[in-house]
Amino acid sequence: MNKSVSYSSLFSISKWLIPILIGITLSFLISDTGVIGILALIAIPFTLVILYFMYDNLKLGIYIVLIFAFIISILERTFPKTIPFGLSIDLVTIYIWIITLIKLNNKADFSVIKNSLTLLWALWMMFITIMILNPLSTSAEAWFYAMRSISLYPFIITPLVFLIYNKKEDMYNFIFFIAIVEIIATLWGMKQLFIGVSASEQAWLNAGADRTHILFGKLRVFSFFSDSSTFAGSQAHIAIIAAAFGLTSKGYKRWVFFVASILGVYGLIISGSRGPIAVIVIGVTIFLISSKNYKLLLAGFILGLISFGFLKFTRIMQSNYQINRMRTALNPSKDPSYLVRKRKEKVVAKFLSDKPIGGGIGSAGSWGMRFSPGTFLASTPTDGYYARIWMETGIIGLLINIILYLFLAFKGLLIVMRIKNENLRLKIASIVSAFIGLAFASYFNAIMSQNPTGIIVPITLVFVYLAPKWDKEIEEENKLHNTPQNLIDIDNKAQLN
Repeated sequence: MNKSVSYSSLFSISKWLIPILIGITLSFLISDTGVIGILALIAIPFTLVILYFMYDNLKLGIYIVLIFAFIISILERTFPKTIPFGLSIDLVTIYIWIITLIKLNNKADFSVIKNSLTLLWALWMMFITIMILNPLSTSAEAWFYAMRSISLYPFIITPLVFLIYNKKEDMYNFIFFIAIVEIIATLWGMKQLFIGVSASEQAWLNAGADRTHILFGKLRVFSFFSDSSTFAGSQAHIAIIAAAFGLTSKGYKRWVFFVASILGVYGLIISGSRGPIAVIVIGVTIFLISSKNYKLLLAGFILGLISFGFLKFTRIMQSNYQINRMRTALNPSKDPSYLVRKRKEKVVAKFLSDKPIGGGIGSAGSWGMRFSPGTFLASTPTDGYYARIWMETGIIGLLINIILYLFLAFKGLLIVMRIKNENLRLKIASIVSAFIGLAFASYFNAIMSQNPTGIIVPITLVFVYLAPKWDKEIEEENKLHNTPQNLIDIDNKAQLN
């Protein structure tokens, strides 16, 4: 009895105390930041309201994390070098964990997180944590900032989703929400292409991003993402998943999914990024095969042949910059950037030949330029996700990461093959196929470690692991509706009609 009262008291107090303490802390932190501090101070009441509603609705927290994952780049371009907006994902996720533990206390069923997905992310996080001891590591601060996107987010988000976001409806709502945001992203990109970029976006381009985003006088569209490749990867990712959800949905949502899929392909094209094309090619191929829908497979095969023939063997629309860029992806041996990438790999391989655990987390790419400028790894562009893992964790870390992805790919496909309900199988097949496509495309671009894809992927993989349970629930529902009495009732209604 006393224990129950104490839990109730704790719940009542913490419901208001935690948001208020966060608000007070924020006000002190921003008191000396000028105009930015004033704007943030105005935002505090809204933040407190959101935190309060998150306390009442744990699932809302997942959407808040997702929103931050999408808009971080907008905030960083609008308020450069002021507030570390990237940490917002960490703070919100930690807040959700705190209120989850408080609210669920002894009622939580933690057995749901005992699976290979949670274990794999935990082992990967353990390895990345050990890498802080790498003697070549530049600093603990570099490790902290750099490891979050490659290991921390999957590690802390995956078990949370298993606990609080584990219904079929959650998956459907999650994908629908992403489809809406991706449609907005495409429209934003079209505005950049046909009308022009905003002042903050132009300032970002002028600061050096124009070297990679304006080629031959043509803009590589980046929308509100960190760069054009991340935008393209995210668009390709949702294009596959939204198409499958559109095929298995009804009403207006069906058309929202189809629009998101079509615009996703268009967004990929106007980005001018060629690496994410692999997401579509590999992802769609695997989806068609794993779907077990032979009509869909035949239609996709024919459409794929026509698309390949159009790009590979014709010169139609060659004057169109975006089409021209896509054609170069089919001739990598003649592509200067691809040849430069292969030469760079040889140089990096020589440098890492006696460094089996790499140069340390945060030693390469943008984090390397920030924390260890002038060093070889910091001065060498990482280009792809695997190149970064290789440079920072060596051949050992690269092999571990590849094995992890291979396991998840085969496990996902095995789950898909065992799902009996066709609609559910198509949905889960699209998620697994899109993940495999992203894994391939990550050789060319750092898609897996960029927002929002780095947040979306671990959440959707949880849905894959939950699918067998949902499949059984659907089967039980069908058995319940197909009892002899129900069949008699259905037959009687048919005779009356």
